[in-house]
Amino acid sequence: GPSLADGAHPWHFNNLRVLPRIWHGVALLRGIEANVLPGGRLDPEIEMRTLKRLDVVIASFHNCYPPASKAEHTRDLLRIIAEGQVDILGHLGNPDYPIDEEEVLGRAAEAGMALELNATSDVNTRPGSTPGCVRLAKIAAALKMPVSVGTDAHVASFVGHFAKALEIIELSGVSEEQLICTSDRKS
Repeated sequence: GPSLADGAHPWHFNNLRVLPRIWHGVALLRGIEANVLPGGRLDPEIEMRTLKRLDVVIASFHNCYPPASKAEHTRDLLRIIAEGQVDILGHLGNPDYPIDEEEVLGRAAEAGMALELNATSDVNTRPGSTPGCVRLAKIAAALKMPVSVGTDAHVASFVGHFAKALEIIELSGVSEEQLICTSDRKS
């Protein structure tokens, strides 16, 4: 989202409508990984009407939100969940942003939101995330909440490398039925 120093400009998200729905046989989702900001806000530059036009909205903590207390992080996520504009909560296992995991995932599950598990948090950008991701995935498995799996590829060479995320899924007991990013095609 635009609140990050190197994030996309707000017009980028309005312009996503020019992308085809299918490109070279791949379905494209128009979306944003919006920044969670202090006070339980998303990037203020993104208008509500823009969020409503997107296929998927992920909310994640990034360095535009200086780490605060567990209570503040939890409060801010609960406010975002209550507003109902987000589909997926992204990389919550980051140890720099502790949360009340049971409360946040419980409310997210009630709201029909998914938990994102990605393959590169601990490897590249958020060291020490794996234990938190496993705890969160176990809670998601128990709640039978939807789970999104991705690479969070910050560079092209990481696209398609899911090993770490799949390891977390195996350790946690998340079922295939919970995964929202699978295909019904048999390879």
